[in-house]
Amino acid sequence: MLQIHTSECASSLKGRATSSIGQAIAQSRPGNAGQSATASGEKTWHLLEDRAWDEFVLGRPRSHMLQTSHWAALKSRFEWDSERIALVDDGSIVAGAQVLYMPLPMGLTMAYVPRGPLVDWADWDVVQALFGAIRSASRRRRAFGLTVEPDLESSLLLTDVFHRLRLRPSNKEYQPRSTILVDLIANEDQILARMKPKCRYNIRLAQREGVVVRDGTTADLPTFQRLLEETATRQSFRLHSSDYYHAVQEELVAKGHARLLLAVHAEQV
Repeated sequence: MLQIHTSECASSLKGRATSSIGQAIAQSRPGNAGQSATASGEKTWHLLEDRAWDEFVLGRPRSHMLQTSHWAALKSRFEWDSERIALVDDGSIVAGAQVLYMPLPMGLTMAYVPRGPLVDWADWDVVQALFGAIRSASRRRRAFGLTVEPDLESSLLLTDVFHRLRLRPSNKEYQPRSTILVDLIANEDQILARMKPKCRYNIRLAQREGVVVRDGTTADLPTFQRLLEETATRQSFRLHSSDYYHAVQEELVAKGHARLLLAVHAEQV
């Protein structure tokens, strides 16, 4: 039996596919717990609370900030609504997605899963069940389309899965296609050894010249905005408003979920 759990109601669907998975689909809006019904009729409210959801996200091999409750709280300040959809097995979330919805004219929405879903892409049964739930939720929200941007490199497996799900490549990207991650577990000499000689030279030159990196505060946001605008003009990319970066400071930086780092030389950022 496949159960659909929502924060408003709980119902059961019998005789549906994925019976071999033995999992439940739980849905709730961030900030609310996921309501579920047990065989005895009792209700539980813990599956999709912020803490439980974030523990699931951070426990994934390719976890990402954009799938956490903190990101949903930030986006809610800029018209986005959100909903969590999860496959649950024996009381634990095994796959899921935080879906953002942008309201559009005529009562429509745009459904977007940034850096998700979080699922074992090699397990087709689980992938199929999760995307079925995501599509059903998107239809209820009158989404004209669904965009997913998993935090994965292109591969034959991913291409095949997207083809089977009838997902088409989009010519519009919301997140950078790639970025650079530096493993900070190693010591400083090991980290520098992995870099190109020119990069190591520039870092050591900055140290010799007295460049200091410090944490930024709310008072630094105007300077940060100015630097962003100068860089965006030079590199031709789009920026958020200053209100957006103030919200990032309040929702993420001030609560310990992100850091604003500034390099200073001779009191100049």
